[in-house]
Amino acid sequence: FTSTREIPTAGTDGRRILYNPEWLTDIYKDDVQHAADYIQFVVAHELYHIILDTAGRQGGRKKTLWNIATDYVINRDLKEEFRFVPEGALLNTNFGDPKLWYAERVYEYIEKNSTEISVGFFKIKMPDGTEVEACPWHEDLEMYPGEGQEQKDEAALEWKAIAVKSVQAAKMQGHSH
Repeated sequence: FTSTREIPTAGTDGRRILYNPEWLTDIYKDDVQHAADYIQFVVAHELYHIILDTAGRQGGRKKTLWNIATDYVINRDLKEEFRFVPEGALLNTNFGDPKLWYAERVYEYIEKNSTEISVGFFKIKMPDGTEVEACPWHEDLEMYPGEGQEQKDEAALEWKAIAVKSVQAAKMQGHSH
C-alpha cells in the first residue's frame, strides 16, 4: 500500500494499491467511529480490481465507462460482504443480480444508455427509468507500468494466489464469506 498525494483518490496499478491520505481521511471525516470500515472498504475495493483482473478484461472498452461498470459490480459484491458502502461509491439496485449483471454486461448497458455530461462524469438512464450521475471513484492508473505481458500475467496469478490464501485463512478463523 502506497500513500501518495500524486493522485486525488485511490487506485491500483496491478501490483500496488495507491491512495491519497487526505482523500481517505476526508471520506470518513463525518463518521470517525466507522473509519476502519471505510478504510477496509477502499482496500477491498482496490483488491477486487486486481483479483478480478478488471484491467486485463477491459479490452477495447472505454476506460472510464469500464471503471464505472466494474465499480458498480465490485461495490455490489462488497456490500454483500461488508453490509456497508461509503457514501459516494457507485451502487445501484438495478445491477443487483450478479448472475445477470456482471461487469461486461453492465458496461454494455451503460455504454448504450449514458451521456457524458462533463469529462469523466456520465448521466445514465437506469433500467427502472431513473437517471443517475456517475464517475469512477478511484484513479485510472497505468497497469503494470513498464512491464510486458508475461510479467502482467505473473502478477495477476500472484494476486489470485494471495486472494485464495486469504479466503482459506478467513474460513479457518470461522468467517463464512
